[in-house]
Amino acid sequence: MSRTVWGFRVARSKGGRNIWRPELKREAARRMLEENRPPAELAREIGANDFLVREWLNEERLRRASARRPAGGFAEVIVEDAGAAAPDVLREAEAARRRAASICISFGDVRMEVPADLDEGTLSKFIRALRAA
Repeated sequence: MSRTVWGFRVARSKGGRNIWRPELKREAARRMLEENRPPAELAREIGANDFLVREWLNEERLRRASARRPAGGFAEVIVEDAGAAAPDVLREAEAARRRAASICISFGDVRMEVPADLDEGTLSKFIRALRAA
């Protein structure tokens, strides 16, 4: 058994649940975003759960946000080993330079500068925070 909503076929599973097509979900989200329709009103109109319709809205917002941001890329990082043969003075100067150095990370229009001597776990937290911004 199925029905039609806005020209989209909505089938029912054997358990009686509606099977919402991705196109219908995007259309519902578009109506909420572009026509400023409340999720509860739209849910009543199509016979869906209010919470479910809000999820479609959140998914569409994420989809649109990711479409606006450029895709992430990779940059080659080369770390030169000072080697064991370097004099102590040079090694100390290099260690001081590394402590003073920083790493600049950019995702889209968000830019963050962090100390170069951060441990991997802390650096990962910074990167996750940038991605969420």
